[in-house]
Amino acid sequence: MAVQINIEKLDIKEMFQEANDFNRVASLCEENIDISTGFSRKFAIQEIVNRAFACEIFLKALCVSFKINYMQCHNLKELFQSLPPETREKIYTEILSQIKLSERTTFDALIQNISNSFYNWRYIYEVDTALVNISFLKVFAEAVREIACQIIYKQRYEKIESML
Repeated sequence: MAVQINIEKLDIKEMFQEANDFNRVASLCEENIDISTGFSRKFAIQEIVNRAFACEIFLKALCVSFKINYMQCHNLKELFQSLPPETREKIYTEILSQIKLSERTTFDALIQNISNSFYNWRYIYEVDTALVNISFLKVFAEAVREIACQIIYKQRYEKIESML
């Protein structure tokens, strides 16, 4: 049963920092990818779980910044859809600055693909198969982090990265 979170008690800068830390851990896992295959089973699951959790917390911090109540959940698409349309568009535009998408439906399919990554991959041993577009998950995390940073700190992430 989903529980509604009392957003009044939450500190969005603390949330941003925590999300950023999970994203940094995901990047450390990514650094251990085998160049010859482009994939390392050793840390891929940890990268996916940490990156997806970072996305979740960045999205929840954005919800709190707009005083949007959210339910306790891990679904990235649901959290993304709860944001104001102009914020969703900023995230989409930021993604387009990093990758080329043929159309909006491609974006919708990609976000659907990563939506349950945190839940599915942290319990990977309980499912027969799980698929995730790890490249898009990274791009999505970077885009959400950038827009969250602009809204919360009023500046681009590159300007404050060394202070976090």
